[in-house]
Amino acid sequence: MKRILILPLFIAMMFMALSPAEVSAGDDSSSNDVTLKKKFKKNNVYENKPGGRAPARPIFCTISPTNGIYIPDFTDEIIAYEIWNDSNDSRIASFSEESAFINYLYSNPDNYCIQLLTSDYILIGYLSTL
Repeated sequence: MKRILILPLFIAMMFMALSPAEVSAGDDSSSNDVTLKKKFKKNNVYENKPGGRAPARPIFCTISPTNGIYIPDFTDEIIAYEIWNDSNDSRIASFSEESAFINYLYSNPDNYCIQLLTSDYILIGYLSTL
């Protein structure tokens, strides 16, 4: 009797294991899930303070040609969108508008490092549009 109850419960748990990014992506098959890391700009007053600091928690976002950039619980204004090569040593393009940034990403399929700049820090992540 226990085996009969355990199997449907196990199957239900597998369906609930979908990540929030996969659920939020919906029917948009060309969306990309990107994990961003926060890096403070050089002029930040907190960067050079002594003491142990834990790395910043990753920030998850979804980039889609139809829905734009979705970053849950993100309130800071992005002032620039940059595209770098996949080794992050050469900037390819820089945009002030989200729509131009996304159009470039999906018009030129490749592996990229993206940088979203705010006034205090940079969000860095890797993306493939191939």
